[in-house]
Amino acid sequence: MTTSTDPLTAPITSIFLRYTIPGTLGLLAVSSAGVIDGAFVGNYVGSDALAAVNFSMPVISLVIGIAYMLAIGGSVIAGKQLGEGDAKGANQTFNALLFGSLFAGVTVSGLGLLALNPLVFSLGVSGDTTELVSIYLELFLYFVPVIIVAVVLGYFVRIDDQPLLASGALIIGAVANVIFDWIFIVELEFGLAGAAWGTGLAELVTLLVVCVHFFRKECKLTIAWVGANWSVLPRACINGSSDFINDLSAGITVLIFNWAIMTRLGVDGVAAFAIINYILYMGIMVCYGISDSVQPLISKNFGAGHFGRMRALMRTSMGTVFGMGLAIIALLWFAPTQIIKIFLDTDNAGTAALAMDFIVFVWPAFLFIGVNLSWSAYLTAIHKPIPSAIIATLRSLAFPALLLLTLPRLFGDPGIYMAIPVSEFLCFIVAFYFWMKYRPSQLVP
Repeated sequence: MTTSTDPLTAPITSIFLRYTIPGTLGLLAVSSAGVIDGAFVGNYVGSDALAAVNFSMPVISLVIGIAYMLAIGGSVIAGKQLGEGDAKGANQTFNALLFGSLFAGVTVSGLGLLALNPLVFSLGVSGDTTELVSIYLELFLYFVPVIIVAVVLGYFVRIDDQPLLASGALIIGAVANVIFDWIFIVELEFGLAGAAWGTGLAELVTLLVVCVHFFRKECKLTIAWVGANWSVLPRACINGSSDFINDLSAGITVLIFNWAIMTRLGVDGVAAFAIINYILYMGIMVCYGISDSVQPLISKNFGAGHFGRMRALMRTSMGTVFGMGLAIIALLWFAPTQIIKIFLDTDNAGTAALAMDFIVFVWPAFLFIGVNLSWSAYLTAIHKPIPSAIIATLRSLAFPALLLLTLPRLFGDPGIYMAIPVSEFLCFIVAFYFWMKYRPSQLVP
């Protein structure tokens, strides 16, 4: 590693771009593949299948939450160890997280498959959509170990100073997802099962690409069961708890939204909310890609005691995510119809109208999403899991659930749409408090 690429000595702008550009492109590719996946389902399988995918989101969010909890919680510990010069400790942390993630993936997959019918029932599905959800979730659960291990390895490849490879794996996997969707959904006409196969096989491709790093000379992390420091697993889970809560709470919130929308707007409303979910997902992933890419830089500089560099990195990160939020808002203002048409054919006018109603009220959320994510990621990087978890819980579960119970009573159907931006604004107030309390200048001994 040269001075120009060392997270502890390189110029802030160059090292920020070196990590955030590939990191953001990687997550943007993943989110784009998810949006394209939804477009294939909506256009070639139907709005009921699109609703079925949305009903499955709580389970998907649980799996993704476990993956990011282990990946982020473990990688920031390893990053701090590398910043302190403890390469052996970082390697022991890596091995514990690798084998721990494999065990977690197999466990979740097995339990989910054994209890598939009760699981589907608990999601509040009814009618013909029940069978579609069962088909999709069964195939998804088979790939859970691959998904979790791929995410964990990707984060440790990045902490091992290979952000380009980690992001390249995500991009290749996203392209593979689109190709597999075309093959299984359009050509072979597998329906919603084709979407599940496409997602699972794309994750397998991502995992194979990431594994290339561990056969390179530049790799400082070696896979060895006997070299694992198992005691670090609880610390990693606690440190990554905010990311787990973030994803799990998002899944629970989708469940609550589905219930509220089904009560007032029916299946068309759930399908419309699925479209908004894709838009939110893509926007969040862009902002998350920036704030998340800064995490290893923050954790290494935190370990080295470079608080001035941490302040400069955060200033750059927050300015960038706020700018991206404004760009997304502009897109929603000037091209809402074109965005909706990506997911629906011309026969779904009712669903399209409901989706437009959502967009009218949802866009202000992007003023706050990026900054909230940036502050939460920063707190995780400096080993402050409790404030980070509080932000994640309020943002993803507590505020949306509370507002869904109150706003529709006050404003009718628009209250459902308003719940997301209002919850992001309230979370911004809390996150700002924690930022002021734990900003880099307050950490100086």
